[in-house]
Amino acid sequence: MKHKGGSKKPSYNGQVAVDNKEQVIVAADLVDEENDLHQMDPMIQHIHSTLGYKPTIVLADAGYFSYDNIELLIQEGIDACIPDNSFEVEKRGKAKWFMRSLFRYDEEKDCYYCPAGIVMPFERMSTVESVFGQMKQNRGFREFLLRGKKKAKVEFLMMCVVHNIGKIAEALKRGGTNLKEILENGIQGANQSGNDMNNVAMGA
Repeated sequence: MKHKGGSKKPSYNGQVAVDNKEQVIVAADLVDEENDLHQMDPMIQHIHSTLGYKPTIVLADAGYFSYDNIELLIQEGIDACIPDNSFEVEKRGKAKWFMRSLFRYDEEKDCYYCPAGIVMPFERMSTVESVFGQMKQNRGFREFLLRGKKKAKVEFLMMCVVHNIGKIAEALKRGGTNLKEILENGIQGANQSGNDMNNVAMGA
């Protein structure tokens, strides 16, 4: 895969989907494909396996954009906000079909309206990137210690569990709820809070 400076090195591509409210990882995978084009369907299936239902809204970065993925999401009845690849071209100052100036920002609702009239929540990049930032910067997880895809995936999933423990602990602290109460409520409490996770963000 391409690294900084343009060099290519053997690498794995970590995939995560987080709920848009608490940034709890609801699905994760480790693949050896250099881009994310073929990861949309597998990640939707991972989310369904974890939560028992598919998300109603998916926010994803430009790496997931393809017409096949858009068609898949339409068939699944999932609303999606995925910038097309020309969005990245325009950010570098080159021409594209929809200029950024054509997008109207609604300050009250904190969203953009594209020229086609589609509402675009602002902005997925702060949702998923911070998860990888915490793994890399705060926990020093910048390379795998184990070799082979199967072992490396276990290592990556362990980092995801560590991330979730921290996020759940923060949520409990804010809500004034202790762990004993959560365990006593058991699965019933988990099911009641599940409806908050219909809006997910995906990144790699």
